[in-house]
Amino acid sequence: MSIPQVNSTVKIISFKHDGSFHRSWEENKILFSNKNLVIGANNQTIVKEPNREQRLTNELAIFYFPKNHWFNIVMLYKSATDYSFYCNISSPPAYDSGIIQYIDYDVDVIVNKDNRFKIVDIDEFAENKIKMNYSTSITEKIDAEIPILTSWIQKAQNPFNEQFVQTWYDRYANQ
Repeated sequence: MSIPQVNSTVKIISFKHDGSFHRSWEENKILFSNKNLVIGANNQTIVKEPNREQRLTNELAIFYFPKNHWFNIVMLYKSATDYSFYCNISSPPAYDSGIIQYIDYDVDVIVNKDNRFKIVDIDEFAENKIKMNYSTSITEKIDAEIPILTSWIQKAQNPFNEQFVQTWYDRYANQ
């Protein structure tokens, strides 16, 4: 698998397990990329979703795609010091021809600035697990990754700490 180049612009697309289009973010700048991790940002980018009018994001978002985990993390900034995290349980990202893509597996973890978190959309996961026939191996992988993600949050492991959040905000703002 190739990796996106720093300073390149990519599109991010999420799909559902059945291959249906879920959401896209049209223009995203790559801030860091290696074989294990991609970090990028968007601000005022077009978001497309089925059965909804396209919209423009209204705040800076810095995304964190670990390539060996079944989740991705988005830092949402209202300002440099007012931020939260939105974590998607998903397949690891794939990159090809200017597009990062992943499968969204329904469960999300919403994390506030002080690392209190809430796991949401478990019911959607339960429904789609049956409807889209998630395999046992996928279900087991998702069940194993949620505790890893929540452990990162509880330990304030990157990206869930103020130093990391500020470093990447500054890096984006000063480019």
